[in-house]
Amino acid sequence: RVVTQAGSDVTDTEASVGSFSLLDLTPVHGQLYREKFLTAGLNLIMKKYNSPDVYLTREYDMYLRLDMTSVQYVHTKRFIAELQAFFRQFSQLQRILDSIRSARQVSELQGPGTRLKLEVNTASPVILLPMSSQSNEVLVADLGKLCVNNRFVMSGTHGTNNSGQETAKEVLLDVMQVQLDNMDILSGQRVTQPQPGSLCLGSYWVTRRDGSLLHDKCQLQLVVERNLMTHIAHPVPDMRIQGTLSALAATVDLDQYKLIKGLLSFNIGECIDDLLPLETDTVQEEEKVSNVWLWNSIHLELVDVSVCL
Repeated sequence: RVVTQAGSDVTDTEASVGSFSLLDLTPVHGQLYREKFLTAGLNLIMKKYNSPDVYLTREYDMYLRLDMTSVQYVHTKRFIAELQAFFRQFSQLQRILDSIRSARQVSELQGPGTRLKLEVNTASPVILLPMSSQSNEVLVADLGKLCVNNRFVMSGTHGTNNSGQETAKEVLLDVMQVQLDNMDILSGQRVTQPQPGSLCLGSYWVTRRDGSLLHDKCQLQLVVERNLMTHIAHPVPDMRIQGTLSALAATVDLDQYKLIKGLLSFNIGECIDDLLPLETDTVQEEEKVSNVWLWNSIHLELVDVSVCL
């Protein structure tokens, strides 16, 4: 169900979906894990202002609230690469990318990028990491509860990562907070018939094989800051991620160690050269770099974290 109301300056949209799934129909690597993303329910509320707000008189340019229940996602590096290769075939996507690049060259009078106000709430999200697309062994990450929200502040404001620091120019930041509570990690196995306590993913099930890797459930807090005025100045990193992982104590046995090592080698580290774009023979002259700035900054703090092998 989708309902849209458009006025002179504001467009409101509400949508609800009973269930949604994304399937991998590739003949070889999609046989075992056909369903890659499933959710039992999705509610969306979106509000968009149609006129520009150069002087930042509004709180946001666009508002998006997303509520999802029972989210399950199966991650393989090859599937993501397949999606990227698919979209590379469209010239329309190239035109969109070109327009984005040209938009970065706008004048300072055009102000910051689009301010998208987010509220995302997901109950019981689960990420499944197979050892490979051909293996029945799975690492299951139960994320407990996921909450995402953001705000827009100027650099140097109290609460930002660079608060108290003097910069040559202030820029507008999109500060996003990601909260994961009651996280758990365990090993599982793909089966074709349901078993007590197994997780259903459409055409197959994943059953718990051993106990949890964690002694107690843990939590992860992330703060992601994006510079919305990169076309004007770079006094802060274009993106800065700061996180805190707390109260994690894990014990990994030999089988679990083999599973983790295997998925790092055959899933996350899988060779996908057959899906990479072909390199052109055009030799481009190196441009002299006149300005250098920090692009990404990642800082993860581990508080009371221990792992026993």
